[in-house]
Amino acid sequence: MKHIDYLEEYLEELPEGYVFTHDEFKDIPGSEEAIERYLNSLSRKGTINKLAKDKFYKPLIAVEEDLSLKPYEVVKDFLFKDGKQIGYLTGVSSIAALSFDHTNPTQIELGIAEVRNPLKRGPFKITFIKQENPIVPAHIPYFRVLDVLRFIHKTTVVTPDEMCFYITQRLTAFTGREHQTLIKLAKAYNARTRALTGALIEKIGYIKPEVLELLKASIAGCTSFTYHIASKNLPNAKNWKIICD
Repeated sequence: MKHIDYLEEYLEELPEGYVFTHDEFKDIPGSEEAIERYLNSLSRKGTINKLAKDKFYKPLIAVEEDLSLKPYEVVKDFLFKDGKQIGYLTGVSSIAALSFDHTNPTQIELGIAEVRNPLKRGPFKITFIKQENPIVPAHIPYFRVLDVLRFIHKTTVVTPDEMCFYITQRLTAFTGREHQTLIKLAKAYNARTRALTGALIEKIGYIKPEVLELLKASIAGCTSFTYHIASKNLPNAKNWKIICD
């Protein structure tokens, strides 16, 4: 059987929407150059789609091109290195329970340890958020909340009031221990994020005041922070040097 036949059989077994490179076929007979040429020819025919250089995927049948891809498939090469997690999906689009109809499906945000410039893969715009805390899988749910709060004033897919309401619901479901973990991780974020995190947790009322004082002390020397959030949604804003408008 020719190496082309092996490739066709292998591709047939790959799931739709799965992103792959020519490295997937290293055990199949044939040179690397020949395999790459064949994949590019299939891409030109529309049998597979090309996402970026040496990145292809099988499109879903009867689904609009590209937007059927899951964010994880688009960026999975940024998430792990040598079996260790080095990045995570974050931002508005990463929160599974988020149900805003106007969320942008082509915007993907990643938390990573190093600074990287934004890039595009097909229709997807990928931006990177530097994570100062060590990236530990158990802490990723907290990072996602903190990242959203960090950029709540820049989001264009939902209003700060909508996101504030949503995050309050999320935090209400956290236990007291989880709130303490969130506070601990928030200390590595900027003062503006620390202030909003503290105000939301204090609003819920699960944490002892002395625990929150440690976070409050970290913004003691800062000026005020303005948010486009209604005061009724953040009734204790003044305690955290937050001005609502």
